[in-house]
Amino acid sequence: MVEAGGGKTDAALYFQEVVGLLFGDKASRIIIVDTAEAASKYANGKAGKFSRREIAEMLGSRIVDGSALADRAKKDGSDETLIRDFEDSNSIIVIDYTQFGHLHNSGNTDVLRAIKTFNMMVVDE
Repeated sequence: MVEAGGGKTDAALYFQEVVGLLFGDKASRIIIVDTAEAASKYANGKAGKFSRREIAEMLGSRIVDGSALADRAKKDGSDETLIRDFEDSNSIIVIDYTQFGHLHNSGNTDVLRAIKTFNMMVVDE
């Protein structure tokens, strides 16, 4: 077992990047965290000397704060950006489990289809 601060969170990003390289345009990656604040911190945080976004960009991916995206979609009443980002094989979605659970109750069949495309999921406490 790796203790807190042992690098598990950053290992999730590296693992998801390897999945992207192996699966190519068939990759559909998601990292589930415990809170919306954790999703923001993950998406905007650093992994050593580089930001996680910079690391993702170096490898042809982009990190998307799925919690903020879902919250914005709820407020705007439009799921288009959420669906597009969820279906983009270059995206690594970072979302809290509550928002992800609520998306399963969506009345929009395109949202339901988009959340069922994920084929590589990492859960970070």
